[in-house]
Amino acid sequence: MAIELRGTNHQLPPTAKDSYVQQVAEVFNDIEIVNIASHTGNFALLNEDAATSERRLAHRYFRWASNLNAQSVRIWPGWISAQDAEPQHWDRAARHLRWCANAASDLGVKVAIEMHHGTLAESSHGANRLLNTVDHEAIGLILDPANLLQTPEPFGASAIAPIWDHLLHVHVKDHAITTHDDASAYPYRDYRRHIGKWIKNISPPQQRVGPSWFAKRSLGTGHVPWPSILTELRQRGYEGHLIVESETGPGMASGCELARREFDTLTRWLELT
Repeated sequence: MAIELRGTNHQLPPTAKDSYVQQVAEVFNDIEIVNIASHTGNFALLNEDAATSERRLAHRYFRWASNLNAQSVRIWPGWISAQDAEPQHWDRAARHLRWCANAASDLGVKVAIEMHHGTLAESSHGANRLLNTVDHEAIGLILDPANLLQTPEPFGASAIAPIWDHLLHVHVKDHAITTHDDASAYPYRDYRRHIGKWIKNISPPQQRVGPSWFAKRSLGTGHVPWPSILTELRQRGYEGHLIVESETGPGMASGCELARREFDTLTRWLELT
């Protein structure tokens, strides 16, 4: 059994004191902490002073991850779409991520870049370009097929091969492509509202391509083909974690009931693959 901690006020905020982190360690003494999903970074869009401040915050999370025996810390490379990014965005992000990778490595942890629409790592091409430029063994990717569903990028089993060499973890959740008149629909740019709770500097896509409306779904009721993805991961010998990251939405269960249902569904799929 393992968990991912959120780097927010609900679990591990950036303003936490070391004494609080020690309490977290005691609570999860018998449960492995895979990753700390922080909201630090966004280096592509920051000036040097702001980037330096984010690096200090990232280092704090790396230190906490080391104390908690966590494998990695999520760092955002930049909230600008890969297709809109200019060379300076890529260069700035890679330079600061290389610093982060060095700092994380010194503490025995890794930098995890989540593949997410609206960022430099919204596609396999962008993710590989970024990580190949950073060129450090202490940085890798979190594959999130439900995020890729919101781009023109393949989001099924074929999404694995292009990023296999950089894969650290897999986020498991389900979404559906729908229409604006669906009562549970949300627009593509809704991520700005969600991520904007923690990150203020976001550059919305100028060259938007792909579906426009989506809905959160329980595992197996959306459009992410999880059984084939799990089969591909198993055939490739994936030994990382499957992190259930389901989000409640209209018509869905919530809280412990949602967690139980998602766990049961994923367990059933794993038994069949």
